Amino acid sequence: MPLGEQGRRRKEVERLIKERNQIFAMNVAATTSRHCRATAANFSVESSTDREHIQIRENQEERDIQVQDPPVDNDLERESETELVISERSFAFASLGSKIGRTDTTAVPKHTVRQVIQRLREFAWKCDQSTTEILLNEFNELPKPDMTRCKACQEPHNVKKNRYRNVPCIDSSRVLLTLQSGNGCDYIHANRIDYPTLGSKYIITQGPLASTVSSFWQMVWQEDIYCIVMLCKAIEKGKRKSAEYFSPISDMTISHGPLGVKLKEREWEGPIIVSTLELEYSQESRQIKHYQWRHWSDWTAPTESTLLALLKKVRGHSAVVVHCSAGVGRSGTFMALEMCLQDLANGLPINVNQTVVSLRHCRALAVQTFDQYLSIHRAILSVGEKHGVIRKADVAQFYRICEQRKNVSSENV
Repeated sequence: MPLGEQGRRRKEVERLIKERNQIFAMNVAATTSRHCRATAANFSVESSTDREHIQIRENQEERDIQVQDPPVDNDLERESETELVISERSFAFASLGSKIGRTDTTAVPKHTVRQVIQRLREFAWKCDQSTTEILLNEFNELPKPDMTRCKACQEPHNVKKNRYRNVPCIDSSRVLLTLQSGNGCDYIHANRIDYPTLGSKYIITQGPLASTVSSFWQMVWQEDIYCIVMLCKAIEKGKRKSAEYFSPISDMTISHGPLGVKLKEREWEGPIIVSTLELEYSQESRQIKHYQWRHWSDWTAPTESTLLALLKKVRGHSAVVVHCSAGVGRSGTFMALEMCLQDLANGLPINVNQTVVSLRHCRALAVQTFDQYLSIHRAILSVGEKHGVIRKADVAQFYRICEQRKNVSSENV
């Protein structure tokens, strides 16, 4: 920290002490001097090299104090150890030669690297200052659907196209189908996600019904979608969660209205099934990547490492459709995390609560459970931990909250 800034912060400490006759202290990164002293009346402030260790003497009584203050990074110059790289539409860390994200990446200015590292540490500090009550209150106060803004999904000819009656579709962001005309032909339970830092186009939808598979493929074609993310099984615990909208048999074309789709290739990449589909319409064909994660149960939090790995695979695509069953819990968690990571990539503060609020303005009820809400925080922290920006000890209190929630959830199973 520049000496002038260090001096300014010391004076602020001393002013507070004088005005309120109380003991204050703050963490300050001491980078310019091994030992500094400032006095105010009968108070003095001392610091050591690595971290401000503030001692305040009052009437010859010494008290060591320490304040909770957002951490200031001491080591932002270590570009050789941790470098941020950003692609056209996403971000990734490159640490000790190991890259996360797309390969067509370019280095970003040093100040952006510093911002990203600092934002992660600020986020970790904020997480560790939170309590269960604070976080739960944040989640419970997320905006609920305004049914006056969800009229199309309530139209009699559209109600049967909704998988769940209690999951509305917001009018202002819904996708309007244009390939066919007629009463109700423009309706599909799907919403565009509008967010400033998202480089790709994202649409969240419900798992197609047998009666809406044709509408689903119309949307994929119309919106130039080349990537589909499926975050559920077709059947879970004996209940239908999504129609099977392409044949599992290679090169078997299934017609859905004016469109035809067939499977070309399929392979497992860890827990993810990656399929290459061919979609045909009006003598034109397109290849579409389909990623299915089958092991994320409804209403639950995901495995963060798999969620981050899936986001990495998806980022290279310019337009993406995401669905689970209702298109709110798992899909909302997936989308909210990507929005937070793109904020981070742009050097902006990470605010999970405000991000989910923005998401719910596009997709009603996105991020369905408190555990899913917590999992977004955990996934972001895991990015920092993996690259040495955050230590688990820095967020021990937050992880205790998560562990308590895990125990509660297991008891309710």
